[in-house]
Amino acid sequence: MADGAEQSSARRLMVPGIFAGILFASLLLLGTTSWLVWHSGQRALASATSSAQNLVTVFDRHLLRMIDPVRIILRTAQNQFGGSVDDAKARSLFDFWLDATMSELPHLHAVSIVDAGNGALLYGFSRSGETATNGPRHDAASLAGQPFAVGAAVFDTVSQSWGLPLSREIAVAGGARLLRVTVTLSLTHLQEAYDALDIGPGGSLALLRSDGLVLARRPYARDFIGQSVQQPPEIRARLADADSGSFTSDKTIDGVARIISFQRVGDAPLIAVVALSVADVLARWRQDLTHDFVLAGLCACLLALLGLILIRIVRLRDRSDLHLRTTLDHMAQGLLMVGPSGRIEVYNKRVLAMLDLPESRMRAVRGARVGMIFQEPATSL
Repeated sequence: MADGAEQSSARRLMVPGIFAGILFASLLLLGTTSWLVWHSGQRALASATSSAQNLVTVFDRHLLRMIDPVRIILRTAQNQFGGSVDDAKARSLFDFWLDATMSELPHLHAVSIVDAGNGALLYGFSRSGETATNGPRHDAASLAGQPFAVGAAVFDTVSQSWGLPLSREIAVAGGARLLRVTVTLSLTHLQEAYDALDIGPGGSLALLRSDGLVLARRPYARDFIGQSVQQPPEIRARLADADSGSFTSDKTIDGVARIISFQRVGDAPLIAVVALSVADVLARWRQDLTHDFVLAGLCACLLALLGLILIRIVRLRDRSDLHLRTTLDHMAQGLLMVGPSGRIEVYNKRVLAMLDLPESRMRAVRGARVGMIFQEPATSL
C-alpha cells in the first residue's frame, strides 16, 4: 500500500504533536489553577481587611460609650464647683449624683479633683479604696481641640487591674484657681471585650494614645502596657488625611506581619487598632492551595497517561499499516480500493504499473473520485 511521503511525514509528526498537546494542556491547567488560587488568596486578604475595619469600628463605638460618661462627669464637676470647691452643698450634691452614676457604670473606677497649682487632693473616690489618681498635667494648648487629656495606664494594686485616667482642668473662683478633674476608667472591661473576640492566634488588638503609648492590648502582657512605641509611619501619614484606614505591615511590636486597621476615637487623643495576622488569614487558603495543586497535578498525570495510551495506539496502528503496506506492495495483482463514495482509498505499486501512472500522479488524485483515473466510473478492477 503506497501512502505517500506526505502521509508518512504526518504520521511521524503525530507522536510529537500528542506530546506537545499534553504539555500544553497540563501547563494550561496548572496556570489556570495558579491564577484562580492567587485570586482566592487576594479575596481572602480583602475579606480580612474588611473584617478588621468592621472590628475597629465596633471598638470605636464601644470606647465612645465608655468615654461619654466621662464627658458628663467633667461637665457636671465644672458646673457644681464652678464657684468654689469648698461649697459643702455642691460637694454633697456631687457625691450623691456620682454615687448613683458609678453604681450603674462599672467601668468608671475613680474620680478625683486636685488643685492644679499645688497638687493637693480636694476630692477623691475610688472603688478599690486606693487613693484616686491625680491625672496627667496639661495646659490649655495641649488640649486644643480635645475634650480631655489622657494619662498613662495605671495599675491598681488593690483591684489588680489597669485604669486609664482622663482629666481636664477647670477654672473656679472667676479663674483665680484651677482644678484638675480626673476620671479613671477601668480597662478590665475593655480587656474582657478584647478577649471575647476571635481574631486568630496571631491577631492583636490595641488601644494607643496618639503619641504611641500602649494603653491596652491583646494578647495581654503586662510589659506591653505603658510601653511607648513609635507610631507606624503608615498610621501617621493616614491620620493626617483621615481618621481611619487600613494597611499591611510587619513593623509591629512582635514582628508579625498583620493587616492593620485603625480609627481615631471620636475627638479624643486615642487610637483603636485591630490587627489580623496574615498567616492566620491565609492558613485556610494555604490548605486549599495544597489541595488544588494536588488535584491539578493528578489531572495532569491523567492527561499524560491518556496521552501515552493514545501514543501506544498510534504506534500499534502504524505498525499494522506497515505490515499491510509491505504485504500489498509484494502482491502480483494490482489493487485499487474505492470507498462507498467512489473515492480512491488504497492502492499498491502493482496497480501503478498496470495503469502506467507515476506515483506522483496517484498521490495527487488519492482521495478523489475514481473517475479522475478512468474514463468511466468503476468500483473494481
